[in-house]
Amino acid sequence: MSLNVIQLPLEERIKTGCSHAVRLTLAIILAEAAAAGATTSLTLDVGDYIARDLVDRAIFDLVTPFDGGATSELTLAFGYNGVAVDNASAFIGAHSIHADGTEILADQGGTTAVDATVIDATYGAPEQAVLDSVRVTVNELRARRSFAAQETGKLQIVLTSTGANFSALTTGEVVVYFNWIRMTDLRGING
Repeated sequence: MSLNVIQLPLEERIKTGCSHAVRLTLAIILAEAAAAGATTSLTLDVGDYIARDLVDRAIFDLVTPFDGGATSELTLAFGYNGVAVDNASAFIGAHSIHADGTEILADQGGTTAVDATVIDATYGAPEQAVLDSVRVTVNELRARRSFAAQETGKLQIVLTSTGANFSALTTGEVVVYFNWIRMTDLRGING
């Protein structure tokens, strides 16, 4: 399934640092879930990328937390699915967007909380294990910051419902913003 990806006007690009947006309303999610026969896990295709495409920013705005029926959690992840390499949460890790969970109202990708090892390494006496953990955390954050495609694939949003099927949801809306550059389109700029 492919969503309606909005190319943002120049003023919005300047404000957000993003070139594109996808608005996921309750109606869109219910329709996509019904069409896919999905009950508690739904993968939504945002668009096809090609080698040399770059995604270097992803943020989301939870306009209205999702809720309804026996649903107790709904998470959103945003990533990519390539021919050989994929990462479903490359840009936005599985964040709660449900009223019964600890919903995150807005975020800029990454994980939902600061790793305690970062605090230990900053304020405590770091041991090698702590330093190794901090390196992993920094590398994970660096990896989430940008993605330069080396192959073709799809940008995808993955929604996962807990407690009940998507059909039990009665309210909710989220907007995912991201900066997507097709490097091959820039080749004629300097000559």
